[in-house]
Formats: sequence, structure tokens, C-alpha cells
Amino acid sequence: MLLDLEKWGLYMYKATLSNGWFLAVKKLHHDSEQSEKQFISELLALSRLRHVNLIPLLGFCIQNNEKLLVYKYTSNGNLYNWLHPVKIAIGVARGLACLHHNTKF
Repeated sequence: MLLDLEKWGLYMYKATLSNGWFLAVKKLHHDSEQSEKQFISELLALSRLRHVNLIPLLGFCIQNNEKLLVYKYTSNGNLYNWLHPVKIAIGVARGLACLHHNTKF
């Protein structure tokens, strides 16, 4: 299942293994020197990192011109979709703080 298509040539797929596990697979679409550098940079950085707030990289595949990164799938959506409500909440909190500090009864 195709999850997302980004402007810079990345496809995100949701894959299901035979054991029922879900994976997110990132496929680089454009075959350019820049996308090659981006792929290798992301692969090297993420293969070394482990953190509770980072989705773990489980593996990769390079075959012919195909470049894939395999991640654990999370069903909480993407960061972009989370930012809008967070910005609204921050704005509301700032407004309440202003009312609290500048209103005298």
C-alpha cells in the first residue's frame, strides 16, 4: 500500500509480512547523485542510532537502481500531520498565558 509521495521523489509503502508484522518501506524514486548521497547518508546515520523517539531502521536493499530503506511501521501518522495541532495548542497556551499575566481583577 502506497502511504505517501513526497515532492523530492520518495515513496513510502506499508508492507505486511507473512507473520502479520507491518513495515514501512521508503523507496527513492529519482536516480541521481544527490539521491544516492541522501540514501547512503540516511543509511549510515540511522543504522547507528537507537532512541525511543526515533523509528528504528530494520534493514535496506540496493538492487540495480532500486534503493529501499525498511523501518518499523508506526500507525500514528507522520510528523507533518502532528505539527498543525501542536502549533494550535501552543498558540492557545500562549494566549492563556497572556490573559493570565496581563489581566487584573
